Amino acid sequence: LVGIVSGSRALLEVFRIRGFVAATEVQLKENRDGTASLTCTITAPATLWSQQVFSQPFPRATLTNDFEAMVVASYLRDCGAVGIAQQTRSSSTDVRHILTFRL
Repeated sequence: LVGIVSGSRALLEVFRIRGFVAATEVQLKENRDGTASLTCTITAPATLWSQQVFSQPFPRATLTNDFEAMVVASYLRDCGAVGIAQQTRSSSTDVRHILTFRL
């Protein structure tokens, strides 16, 4: 699991270097049910406003543009993670993605 954290940090660091986000933080928690939760906090993503708008209920299908979470979820799948579930919360300055999975 340590490799998953360092790999996720490295991927998100690319977003910071390229100016897509101001800062990132990654934390991993092992859950009692055998799953793990990877929390990615993204400060000032370029898509903050649209992520907040798209999270509101619409009469049509839910739209997403959480590219940073998509990249980390893809990385988790490449590492063998299954059953990836995502929760996203946002504040006025950041977005927090919690990806829960099983290896």
